[in-house]
This record gives sequence, structure tokens and C-alpha cells, in this order.
Amino acid sequence: MLRLVLALWCFTAFALQAEEKQFVVWNNPPAKPQEFLAHHSYHSGVMNTEVGYNLYLPPGYDAPGNTNRYPVIYWCHGMGCHESIDQFPAALVQEAIVQKRVPPLIVVYVSGGSQTFYCDSPDLKWASETTITKELIPHIDGTYRTLATRDFRAIQGMSMGGFGSMRLALQHPELFSSVVAFAGGYVSAERLAEKSLANNLEKMFGGDTNRFMIQHPFTLARKQAASVKGRLGIKLLVGTEDFLLEHNRQMHATLEAAGLEHEYSEVAGVKHDLGKLSHWLGSDGLEFAVKHFPFTSNPDLDGPWVNPPTQAERAPGTEHHVFYSEAMHRPVGYNIYLPPNYYDEGAGHGLSTNTTRFPVVYYLHGMTDSESKHLYNVGLLDAAIRAGKLPPMICVWTYAGRRSWFTDYADGSIPAESVIVKELIPHIDARWRTLADRGHRSLHGWSMGGSGALRMGAKHAEMFSSVVAFSGGYSFTTPDWLKKDSAEQFRRQYRDDSGFMEQSAPTVVEKKAAALKTLAVRLSVGEKDFLLEPNRKMHALLEKLAIAHEYEELPALGHDPKGVWQAVGVKGWQFSADHFGR
Repeated sequence: MLRLVLALWCFTAFALQAEEKQFVVWNNPPAKPQEFLAHHSYHSGVMNTEVGYNLYLPPGYDAPGNTNRYPVIYWCHGMGCHESIDQFPAALVQEAIVQKRVPPLIVVYVSGGSQTFYCDSPDLKWASETTITKELIPHIDGTYRTLATRDFRAIQGMSMGGFGSMRLALQHPELFSSVVAFAGGYVSAERLAEKSLANNLEKMFGGDTNRFMIQHPFTLARKQAASVKGRLGIKLLVGTEDFLLEHNRQMHATLEAAGLEHEYSEVAGVKHDLGKLSHWLGSDGLEFAVKHFPFTSNPDLDGPWVNPPTQAERAPGTEHHVFYSEAMHRPVGYNIYLPPNYYDEGAGHGLSTNTTRFPVVYYLHGMTDSESKHLYNVGLLDAAIRAGKLPPMICVWTYAGRRSWFTDYADGSIPAESVIVKELIPHIDARWRTLADRGHRSLHGWSMGGSGALRMGAKHAEMFSSVVAFSGGYSFTTPDWLKKDSAEQFRRQYRDDSGFMEQSAPTVVEKKAAALKTLAVRLSVGEKDFLLEPNRKMHALLEKLAIAHEYEELPALGHDPKGVWQAVGVKGWQFSADHFGR
């Protein structure tokens, strides 16, 4: 009898262990090696078990002598999955780094427990939140060369992992600077109580739906709003055919009601499909994380060098992106306008089958401005293209330093001109469907950027077909105010007066007059603009050098970019379009 009782006890214990093992398996090496990934594990003290993770290390990480440290993105898998499946494609990470869309970074694919919702069970048998936040992250920071602060740490995930990444980011803003949630599984308490999920409710939340809702992202968004506002970047996307669409709309509405700024996208025609969501998004999710790393936001070296548009600055048809500048050793931002027919209907970066290529206009900003400052003129361009008044074209709003005058600093610290000519333009041609020749490339600029456009066009005439300068800030002598207001920067940038004059637009125009004659040139300035006289002098200089150009003075307008664009309308773009292909 005793043997029978012992046998029954052993069988029951084995059955319970098997059930628990089936509920969550923490260490899941892949069946075969995965490209770009290596599987590792760490010991979880809180659960007394080995927990697995997959690791992506950027190209060059193991190069001899490399001591660089890297930002980290943590990826959270969906329900029923683990660290070796349901992954944002590592190939897309590799491609983004190799193509310099983002800087080198590390990605950790976590084991969050296949049924946990990234929470802790009351008895800590399944402690997903604790093992990630208190064990995995310290393990990664202690084992690999990470930038081990929340500023350089992001979290992303799909489905239950979207729920988990959102709740962990909201619950622990001290750990993460941004979150991207793919088709988040923001299920209701009622849904969790249904038969198919009742086991999850019982094991993870003690059968208590209130315990579940306390940890729900809906609740945390309201509770933590003051702690995360302005501190945590938030991005959501979901397919329009996804069974979780309404849950994601509710998350979007909850964030709006809590006053938490975020990005939200619905992907047309896509179901609950990580592959399609990943390829639709492309590197945008990685870029989103990069934009919230501090080297892209701290103002230094004539920056910040990444300046996403605010809600008020955003414009239809434009996207904000970054590229990694090797010259600057940091990401640099730009806005890009894509014409209405750039994508197929509803298709994103990786899903479009359209192969049409387009001419490009590059826009240089004014002093103290950024790549997002003057997007309000996109409406004029978009309306004219839709009405057939202008041919479809791409327009890129660049950034190259708030006071750089689009010149390379003499001390080598800020190669502003080179960043655009040698890095940004090749990046745009490689990433977007451009007509990548000088005949289909034009250069526009406002104020400091107007001067920059004319001098860069003259210096690099082999790259552009036309130049359009609005209210160009041309200096025919060294400005005393520049030396006085920014003495140290002036010394670094030009060394002395002769260095400034050597780089000035009038000097370059005279030296490069023969090259400039191969470009079409157009100048506009307001009659009440304080830069009217320098523009008249430039007009006279161009006439003296026999450089054909158009020159326009706008009645009653001062140094007012919005007013100038309203007055000029689409004539600048039309001028470029007339010279495309020549």
C-alpha cells in the first residue's frame, strides 16, 4: 500500500512539474544556429533556473582593440513563444547598421515566459518582470560592452511582447528611454477570464482580474503619466486586419487621454503578422530608439543633430529619419517628403512594389534652425504635385549645425559641408528611390542656407543641376557680430577673418564662376528684408561674372520665411523641375 501511495505521489509530482514546464520554459536554445545571433543563458536567482536569451552584436564588436560601448534594445516575444522565435529580424538590424541608417547597437532577445504577460506571479514561480529588470539587464551590462544607463536602453516587442514592452517601459521609466510596441496584446480582464486564458489568470494573477488590471498598460499609462511625460518615447503600430486592432486603438486613446505624446500607425491590410509589420516598419523602429538616445538630443557641437518635428511641425507626406555619420560619430536627422505615388496603396518601406525613381531637392535651413523648422511649406509642394502642376519629386530637409554656414570647421570638429555632400546625399540615393545623378538633383536654402546653397552649388557643381536661394545671408565682409557673439566658435570654424572670407559665398562664387555657369540659379529676397542689400550685391556679382540667373524682390516682405514661401508659391520647385534632366 505504501508503495502505491508513493507511486501516486511521484506521478502527481511529475505531472505537476510537467504542467509547469509546459506553462513556461525559460531556456530555449534554437534548433539550429540563427544568422547574426548567438544563444546564451544566465542564472535567475529569483526563480532558481537558467534563463536563455539570444544576442545580436554589431559588426566589429569583436575586432582587436575595439573598446567601444554600445546602446541596447531589448526585444520581447509574444504569447506561446520564447527567445528563439517571434523575433524582430536580426537581418534587418544588420542591414540598418551596415547601411548606416543607425549606429552600431546591441539587441537582446529576451525569454519572458511564454504565458506571463511579462508580469510576476504572486508566488514568484514565474517572475518575468523581476528577472528581466533585476537580473537580465545587470547581466547584459556586466557581460558586454554596453552603455549601461537608461538613456541608451530601449525596449520593443510583439503581441504579448507589445503588452510587455509597454508595461515594463511605463512601470520602469528609470530603465528605458523608449518603447516600440508591435500589435500589442492589450487584452481586457474579461478576455483573460475566458476559458482559453483562465490558466494564465490563475497562475500569473492568482485568479484575480484586479491584479491583472493593476499591471495593465492602460492603468500604468494613467498612473505613470507624470513620471514618463517628456521622458519616454512611445511608438505603436498594428495591422488593420489584426484581431487586436481595437485593443491598440484603445491603447492609443489611453495615451492621448493621459497626455503622453506618441506615434501611432495602422498598417493597411496586415493581420497579426510580425514579418509584415517588421518589413513595413523597416528600420524606423530602430531609428525611433536611436532618436531617444542622448547623443542625439544633447546640445553640443553645434547641435542637437537629431531634431524630430514636434506635433505642430509635422507635415503630410513627410517622414523623419536619421543616418549614422562616421564623420560626426553620431546619428544626424533629416526630414524627407515622398510624393503621393512613392508607395503602393497602404504599403510601407519593405512592402512596396513600386520601382519608380524621382528627382530630389535638398533644402538647407537658416541660422539657429533645424531640419524640422520649415516643414510648413510642404503643403504647397504636395498640393501642386497632386494637382499636376509639378512633377512628383522628393524633398529632403537637411541638418548641418545651427551656426555652421554649411562649411567644414577649420579645426575638424564639425564637417558640416562634408556631412551633406559625402554622407547624406549618398545615403539618400542608397536608401530611397532617387534619380541619382546631378541632372535630377537640386539645392535650395533659406538665409544661412541660401548662402550655403549658392556656395555649395558652386563648389560641387558636378552634383547639382540648379540652386534656389531664398533671402541668402551673403557676407561680403567678416561680420563683427559673428566674431563677438560666438568668438570661440568663430575661431574653431574659421581661425581668423581670412579663413571666413575664403569660405564666404561671394569668394567661392568668384573662384568657381565657371562651374557655377553650368547650374541654373534663382535668388529671391523681400524688399524689407535686412538682407536685401547683400542679395542685391550678389545679384550684381553674378551679372558681373556673366552667370545667368533669375533674381526676384518680393514687395512688402521682410525676413519672413513663411511669408516668402507664400509669396513665391511653387516657383522655386518649378524652377528646379524645369532644369531636371538637363
